[in-house]
Amino acid sequence: MGEQRIAVAILHGVGRQSEDFAEPLIRGLRLRLAHKLQITRNAVDQRFVFAPVPWADVLDDEQEDFWRHIRDNRTLGLPALRRFFIDYVGDAIAYERGTSQSRRQHVHRRLASRLNQIARIAGPSAPLCIVAHSLGCVIASNFLRQCQAGDIDATTPLERGETLVSLFTLGSPLAVFGLGAPEGGQTLAVPAPTLRDHHPSLTASPQWLNLFDAEDVLGWPLGWHGEQPSTITDRVVRTGGPLCTLTPLSHADFFYWTSSSVRNAIAENLVHLWAELQGDHQPAQNAGASSLRKAGTKLHIAAADAWAAVAADIEFIKLVVTSLRRGRGIS
Repeated sequence: MGEQRIAVAILHGVGRQSEDFAEPLIRGLRLRLAHKLQITRNAVDQRFVFAPVPWADVLDDEQEDFWRHIRDNRTLGLPALRRFFIDYVGDAIAYERGTSQSRRQHVHRRLASRLNQIARIAGPSAPLCIVAHSLGCVIASNFLRQCQAGDIDATTPLERGETLVSLFTLGSPLAVFGLGAPEGGQTLAVPAPTLRDHHPSLTASPQWLNLFDAEDVLGWPLGWHGEQPSTITDRVVRTGGPLCTLTPLSHADFFYWTSSSVRNAIAENLVHLWAELQGDHQPAQNAGASSLRKAGTKLHIAAADAWAAVAADIEFIKLVVTSLRRGRGIS
């Protein structure tokens, strides 16, 4: 039997997403983990299972139906901006609207289905880490509360959230969405109360790490909350490429995926989790590498991060242009 792998599920925020939306973050994490654990990037995938969870398409049909009904209304101005608004704000409204709990459950079923796939690869009791951005934080929080309330029909401990070890919320609006009044009145425990039943060695590294850019007006601190301040660690990070950093636009998910401070924070936690899983609570960080090799690797990581930040700016411009063209009826 091989080594126990660690599962990392990644949820995006609002807006249309491709299946590989998390690839920039995964590339950055692979590079760091290979460096810190002194292994190849291919070997990283033998220890960690990275799994994007695209969910927005579950809500697309209703939004497209709404748009078809109103796009030809000549009394409405700025159709391109209205299309942009539907694409992004529409997801939050469709998911949260109280009169249609079925939409929320459809999204939760998508997440459950992906966790089932992850369990088949990483193992039914693999430690579970969740990385979520923006509305994805709300979805992950609601889903995990359902799990801890016993309201999820699943076959493995991972799918039931019993092995939840770490939660990384990026640009989280949970404070605005009502962290103080969770569904059913229950708070979210991170790590899961049942984690020790499956992995008793994981004691020091599990955590809820809330990362947000100071200029991200949708990202809020959570550790101040009176119910469970000791379980959440807030950390300010820097996101955004050269064009969008230090602006509210820094909230975009690809700016978080490409942020060096976000990548470093998640990778650091994963390294410690892996060490604890092997029974080593003081992991050696690239101790055997020469000084020249270490410097070269750090330079490689810095260069990759710099290019990723520029690419994120380009991606943002393409996203805005594409959405505005769709609003104007241009394919």
